[in-house]
Amino acid sequence: MHRRFKDPAPWLSTLRQLRQEQCTPTVIIAHVASPPLWPVTSARTLHTLMDALTGEFADAPLYADLAGMTMVNKAVWLKKLARMPEIHHKLVHGSDFPIPPFPIVFWPQLRQQYKAIRRLKSWLDQDIAVKDALGFPDSVLNRAGELLAERIRLADSLAGPV
Repeated sequence: MHRRFKDPAPWLSTLRQLRQEQCTPTVIIAHVASPPLWPVTSARTLHTLMDALTGEFADAPLYADLAGMTMVNKAVWLKKLARMPEIHHKLVHGSDFPIPPFPIVFWPQLRQQYKAIRRLKSWLDQDIAVKDALGFPDSVLNRAGELLAERIRLADSLAGPV
């Protein structure tokens, strides 16, 4: 995690100000603000974000992505988030490609599904299969497309015919 993001107060303060001005943008916080080297580094940023998503910013266009959460150092948080359905409406699928997922970390949760997931040739498919097997709803996997649809249409119109 970048040093400037160790304390979430500044970016939450900015979001509060933008909200007061009624111009809150859609914001997707990478990696659910999870610590990079847990348990060596504090999980304060993740907990602060969870509190914001379920409290003060519950009705705001503030989201967190699950990119890179199938890596060894993030798996503990992905498992916890899977057991928190009250936060699922604020989560967005992300893959962190080309960094591969590590399904082996989830073997106790995946059991019989593990071998089928490992046989998938695509890292992206493995990443999605792990999240699906952990119980994340389809809405988490589809939300990025919904949130970015307008931006994609705008980019397409600016690009013109190909």
